[in-house]
This record gives sequence, C-alpha cells and structure tokens, in this order.
Amino acid sequence: TDQSMKIEFFNSSMNVIGVASLPLDDVGPNWVRKAFEAVAPANSAWVRVVVSAWGVSQNGALQIDELELIEVDETPVPSNPGKKNHRVQIPA
Repeated sequence: TDQSMKIEFFNSSMNVIGVASLPLDDVGPNWVRKAFEAVAPANSAWVRVVVSAWGVSQNGALQIDELELIEVDETPVPSNPGKKNHRVQIPA
C-alpha cells in the first residue's frame, strides 16, 4: 500500500529534480490535519502536488477536505546576499 502526499519539483526541461513526501499510513476513520514543508531545489521551474492512496482495500477511502500550496520567499542570508531559499508548505 502507498498512502502519501508528495511535492515533486521540476526544472524547465520538465525533469524531476527533487521530491519531498509525507506518509499517510496513520490515517483512520477520523479527520486529521496533515502538513509538511519542503525546500525547492535550485533551478526549480514548477511544482506538482500528488496525493495517493493505493491498496487501501475496497472499503477504504482517503478524503481531502482542503489542500493549500504556499510559496515562502525567505530573506537572503546576509553573509551570502545572492542566495534565497524557497520553502513550499502544504497545510492539509
């Protein structure tokens, strides 16, 4: 079984250059809030969010109430003024 939420980062040539994931194996019959953050690799051009629930049985289900992808452009580190971190957060 694979129950997860992941963020895939792509470069401008549409090649995957990074993946961050959160396992959802501990979900049950009650609603739970899931959230995680990922730092986009250098040269990231776009991002895709994937939620999967494989092998949950014929009686299983995975329901998503709300999914939000937020880009946070952090302030450059003063010792290296040209670098920026791009953090992506998914509160679920």
